[in-house]
Amino acid sequence: MRDSIILVARAKYGVDDDLLQYIYKSARSSTDFSYLLLCFRLITSQGSLEVWRFLGLLVPHTTSDLNARQLSRQILGRITYLGAKGFYVWFRQPPRSLFATYHTSLAALTEALRHVFPWNSEIHNNDDPYRILLTASLCADVNSFSPSDLQSLSQLSDRPDVELPHLCEVIWRIRESASGDYNPVLFETSTTILSGRLLPWRKTVQDSTVPPKLLLWSATVHIGLHQFSGKELVTIGELAYELGDEPIVQFLASLKKAGTGGPSRSPGV
Repeated sequence: MRDSIILVARAKYGVDDDLLQYIYKSARSSTDFSYLLLCFRLITSQGSLEVWRFLGLLVPHTTSDLNARQLSRQILGRITYLGAKGFYVWFRQPPRSLFATYHTSLAALTEALRHVFPWNSEIHNNDDPYRILLTASLCADVNSFSPSDLQSLSQLSDRPDVELPHLCEVIWRIRESASGDYNPVLFETSTTILSGRLLPWRKTVQDSTVPPKLLLWSATVHIGLHQFSGKELVTIGELAYELGDEPIVQFLASLKKAGTGGPSRSPGV
């Protein structure tokens, strides 16, 4: 309580660099979740990057459902004020040490966020494209999307403020959750969107700025649609090796299922 009173008094005229340093120093030694939430609210004035960076000090305390719900509501408030992109980027790639040590806390926070950011028919009317992407990402593994949902998501590629890797990642995760016999219609719809609208093979492979992961995803969704040349297969193999074992397994499994050949005509390429 005393720390909170001192902090509120010091923040009366704004948060400068000295106070920001004090907030971080006091937060690192505090186990009072209410105090940490107060710190989180006060540093909103420092901008998106600073706010989401501070989450690294809050997440370890979200093992309880109550704390996770409280933090999720605070995140909603910050997103309403700052926009969702900063949090989306942080949440999809939290610091490695945080993920490794506090996996349970992140899982509890994810579940709480799903209640704060539900996927429904109204989400497509939101003016913030990253709030739509965040909601879809949170629900990718648990929600039954419709083909029209995916078509609406794919239209975010027309927005100059949406980065293609972020949009492709969400569509890819939905595709993975629909794989096998779980939802063949959704799997086919997501594959068509990736291979046609978002990651057409010839355009993707010729663009030197495309991240390696997207190039491998493009190759994967074109198996059975495109006749890969020997040079392309070498490039894809080297790329899969660079990205690690899991992409190699995914790509080779898809290649084996479809055969190394496939039709030479590819929709969207």
